[in-house]
Amino acid sequence: EQTDIDVVASSDRRSELLVGECKWRRKFDEARAAQNLVHRAGLLGDYDSTTYCLFSRNPVDAGLRDGLGAGWLFVDADDLYR
Repeated sequence: EQTDIDVVASSDRRSELLVGECKWRRKFDEARAAQNLVHRAGLLGDYDSTTYCLFSRNPVDAGLRDGLGAGWLFVDADDLYR
């Protein structure tokens, strides 16, 4: 299966993986973007730990952020320009 992942970084020994998705539209389905990112990261193989990062124009919904829990980073436009 082929797919696009906007950001990928891994450690030398495949112990840590960071994957990210960039969404610059004003509105998008945040839950679906998160779900897709988890699926796509799984295509990269096994890692001891994975960090997911969602870059977006506007802040991600607080309920979704809380629901996803640890292992997620959220970066919005305000964060980029601070």
